[in-house]
Amino acid sequence: MMEIEIFQRVCHLSSSLLQYPDVDWRKSLQDFRRELADISDEKICKPFNQFLQAVEQADEEEWNEKYVLTFDFSKKTNLYLTYVQFGEERERGPALLELKQQYEKAGLMMSDDELPDYLPLMLEFAAAAPIESAKQILGRYIRQIETIRDELIRLENPYSLVLEATLQGMKGVGLEAAAAGGVI
Repeated sequence: MMEIEIFQRVCHLSSSLLQYPDVDWRKSLQDFRRELADISDEKICKPFNQFLQAVEQADEEEWNEKYVLTFDFSKKTNLYLTYVQFGEERERGPALLELKQQYEKAGLMMSDDELPDYLPLMLEFAAAAPIESAKQILGRYIRQIETIRDELIRLENPYSLVLEATLQGMKGVGLEAAAAGGVI
């Protein structure tokens, strides 16, 4: 079983790498590499390293466009996990409210700036929250994360590597789709 501290580092790094690649994000690439150096699990390090290498070799403008096309304009690969599950259906509203209440129960007071199902937010929460709270929230959405990863793999998109590392980290603390309660 993976150490909780390693899992939290994986969540923090994944959250950071899934942010929009603006100038500050690019300046942080070496920080991301240093953070990765503290993670010893090869199943996690390898995809993170491959992703960082792809970023470093890519043209900045093309990479930014890839991010927008991947996460902002695709219904299958956006980072809002209840959208992956429900789309525009009315069930999404109660799912968002329930998620917000789970955060508040764990001590995180949500701002109105972001929806609670935004994967980088969920991962940042998991990086700081007690492990049981993190597992409870992330565990409900593993299948959605796998669905996004699988679509990104199909598209040969390097962001699949970040999600693969994230899922390996989840697996390392006992979170797997079969144990997640069958959401989707």
